[in-house]
Amino acid sequence: MNQPLVSIAIPCYNCSRFVEDAVRSVINQTYQNWELLIIDDGSKDNTVEIIRKIKDSRITIFSDGCNKGLPARLNESIKWARGEYYARMDADDIMHKDRIAKQVAFLIEHPNVDVLGCSAYIINGSNSVLRKRIVKNDQRGFIHPTVIAKTSWFNRNQYDEAMRRSQDIELWLRTKDISCFANMSDCLFFYREEGVPQVKKYVQTQLLHIKHFYKFGNSYGFSMSQVLKNRLLAYVKIVVFSIVNFIGLGDVLLRMRSSEQLDTKEKERAERDLKESII
Repeated sequence: MNQPLVSIAIPCYNCSRFVEDAVRSVINQTYQNWELLIIDDGSKDNTVEIIRKIKDSRITIFSDGCNKGLPARLNESIKWARGEYYARMDADDIMHKDRIAKQVAFLIEHPNVDVLGCSAYIINGSNSVLRKRIVKNDQRGFIHPTVIAKTSWFNRNQYDEAMRRSQDIELWLRTKDISCFANMSDCLFFYREEGVPQVKKYVQTQLLHIKHFYKFGNSYGFSMSQVLKNRLLAYVKIVVFSIVNFIGLGDVLLRMRSSEQLDTKEKERAERDLKESII
């Protein structure tokens, strides 16, 4: 147990409202041979104070008071990770209690897989389960915080720190032809979507896509027609999002993000599992 098999990393910034549930869901995993690296990115609230109150020798807290951005903090945590596998998590999400056990079992059974994601239940700020998002195995993208991968893979393929947003999409595009990706259909994660993304942040993200992928499209195997198509799509998204958000229907966009409704029994089971994960 002195050498953890899994290193779990939680970067956080001003997450005092949710971070305790996130950490509790790691501690309550049915799989226990892990270390937890919590990297604070210069929080201005009491996030760090809340974390320090949780006592577990497997938790290491890094707090230098600086704000470097998510990709920089992820790369730091990859460098510090001691486990054979590196698992992502955001500070406002919750792990299903069997997440690590099932993902590790999958990776051991499929040693050719470099990066593994899973499907997730969508929750709101009150920990109510709203919907589920199923990610199919033949897709090359992931729900970013559900990812677990070989630590050696992340050491070879780090995040682009210039990508303050969508750093995961850039990474998957850059590595898709030299890696084996997989997704589990099991919902092993509770992914929080509370409220509507701010227009300013959404527009900034789309403009970054336009600038970055137009400039480096060939590096990702895009043809010029694909680059132009993606640029046009990004502009359309900006216009549609701005209009829909202006008329007060922004929450509709969240429900359209490849999510499925739950029947009563599955919703009850998911909410029971969520409560068991954070007790």
